[in-house]
Amino acid sequence: MRLLFAFLLACVCAFCASSFQRGLLAVNEGNYRAAIQQFNKEIKERPKNAQAYIARGDAYFQLKSYLNAINDYTKAIEYNKRLGARIYVSRAKAYYEMKEYNKAVLDLNLAVNLAPIAANYYERANAYYALGNFKAAVGDYTQGISLERNPAKAYGDRAAAYLGMGNTKSAINDYTTLIQIEPQNATAYGGRGKVYFSTGDISAAIADYTQAIKLDSRSTQTFLDRAAAYEKLGDRDSMIRDYGSVISLSGNDPKAYLRRANAYYDLEKYKEASADARRACELGDCSLVEKVNKAQAESQEKSFWDF
Repeated sequence: MRLLFAFLLACVCAFCASSFQRGLLAVNEGNYRAAIQQFNKEIKERPKNAQAYIARGDAYFQLKSYLNAINDYTKAIEYNKRLGARIYVSRAKAYYEMKEYNKAVLDLNLAVNLAPIAANYYERANAYYALGNFKAAVGDYTQGISLERNPAKAYGDRAAAYLGMGNTKSAINDYTTLIQIEPQNATAYGGRGKVYFSTGDISAAIADYTQAIKLDSRSTQTFLDRAAAYEKLGDRDSMIRDYGSVISLSGNDPKAYLRRANAYYDLEKYKEASADARRACELGDCSLVEKVNKAQAESQEKSFWDF
């Protein structure tokens, strides 16, 4: 009896709920298209309901319909000038996804003025970074770090911005701080390794890439980075092993086959180089086949006459 009553009560509540409430329920269930239909009804009934425009904008954003989201957020601002920072952050995120970074910055300026919290500084820093304004990005990351209790991720982001400025020393310091906070953070080791590589400290780069691989042995990018470092040292055997790991992990990356083929070529292992070049060709890049086949044929001819 109680179960039946609860069921009937739920049905009555669902029937009595407004279109706006039904839309929010659909959002909660992840059914954004159904939510939009309900918000459409709500807006038709109450065309100046700013919250309905915000909710529909959020649903459009989840569906990656960013222009519709921007239009709805703009309507919400028109109907309610006192919505606070959240609406400007939401619209800025939609602009960001559309790569309209200058417009994102303008909205985030408003958001920071209304709510000078770490999250808003970080959002604006990301937009500045996308614009290539690394100095402004560093400033905002720094401000956010000063406001946040546990700003671990921000150190990595600021390190990348420092690197964009060419300030490798500060970038290394930030990655080191992040590693001290999160010693199991493979991305931090990989990031610091890239900075060391850029400064020419190849041994330090390899040490960091190796630690990153210990923490995350499925990162093809880190194997590629370490292979490039081994190449700088002229250690082609180690480079070949790392490209082999990339191939094992990705399988269908022609670039990995081409790079390993080049390494085999430099070691005059033309048979292995030819096999990799052919596999890369099967995957769509035949740029090395002729060169390697020619070298293999010449090598075989030389071996014949030497015999």
